[in-house]
Amino acid sequence: WNLTGLIGIYTGNSSSFFPDSVIINKKNPIIDDINIYANWDRVSKTSVISGRITYEGEWPQDTQILLLAVYRVKPTSEFQLIAFENVDYTQPLFVDESSYRLAVNSGVYNHIVLYWVGKNIKNLTDLVEVGVHGGIATPASVDIPDDGELENIDIHVNFNEIDFPGE
Repeated sequence: WNLTGLIGIYTGNSSSFFPDSVIINKKNPIIDDINIYANWDRVSKTSVISGRITYEGEWPQDTQILLLAVYRVKPTSEFQLIAFENVDYTQPLFVDESSYRLAVNSGVYNHIVLYWVGKNIKNLTDLVEVGVHGGIATPASVDIPDDGELENIDIHVNFNEIDFPGE
């Protein structure tokens, strides 16, 4: 499984968006009425977006992972960040360039972003935007056709222009 394959979570008996816990123990080894509703739109992706990511400057030594995320609208809350519908977390580290190819649903996407995660990052709100398609100051929108592939959606990262936590 991966984050883009998550189609539903258990939220308890409320209409909350956040996960709830279930306690299973020797006294209660079976729990009934645990309902998870699947959102098939999250995994039935019919289109593809692809491009190159180029890097300039020195990589931070505490780099742990990169997350490439494709959003319809730029996230403004931690909840929107965890609702990764289209994410690639397989980008190689400490390279001059890499490429990506990510299955998505068709439609308009206004924020295609590369997040940097350092070893000391504890919260999703601490993710650092290191690159955005079109530029961090001027993100570019793309319209991905149904059952098609949109190519050359490139991102440039200049580590020299980014303030990292702990610097």
